[in-house]
Amino acid sequence: MRRLIDKLEDQIFKIQRENEIELYETIERLKNQYNDSMAKARDEWEEIRLAHASSVEALKREIEEQKKEINLLNS
Repeated sequence: MRRLIDKLEDQIFKIQRENEIELYETIERLKNQYNDSMAKARDEWEEIRLAHASSVEALKREIEEQKKEINLLNS
C-alpha cells in the first residue's frame, strides 16, 4: 500500500512540475509578446509623431509664404 502511495505522490509531483514548466513557458511567451507589441506600438507612435511634426512644419512654411505674399500685395 505504501508503495502505491509513493507512486501516486511521484506522479502528482511530476504533473505539478510539468504544470509549473508549462506555466513558466506561457508566462515567458506572453511577456515576449507584450514586449514585442509595446516595441511595435512605440515605433508606430514615433512614426505618427514624426509625420505630425513634418505636417506642422510644412503648414508653418506655407503660412509664412502666404504672409509674404500678403505683405507684397499690401505694399
